[in-house]
Amino acid sequence: MHAQILVDNPKEWLWSSACAHIDNKNDTLVNAELLMSIVQKNWTDFLLQKITSEEQQNLQKHERTGRPLGNLTFIEQLEKTLVLKLKPGKPGPKPENKNHVAYSGIK
Repeated sequence: MHAQILVDNPKEWLWSSACAHIDNKNDTLVNAELLMSIVQKNWTDFLLQKITSEEQQNLQKHERTGRPLGNLTFIEQLEKTLVLKLKPGKPGPKPENKNHVAYSGIK
């Protein structure tokens, strides 16, 4: 399975950090060194590499849920840094908060 190609060269995608990473230069929004130290290869080659069907399905799953993709250590580090709960909770209705007073909008 192949991803849809929106541009011929990743550097052409204006709304992406690809250009900063390909040039290995920081800009207003991007610290290129951070991801470059993780990927440790030519960024254009990294972006153009083929992915497996399983990898594509995993990426699409996380796009749908909005949850970050990574191992447990990575997710826990994000939760600590962002002070947000990112790991999935138990499915189903949430228990009622006995201390919560609902606002009815009626005066």
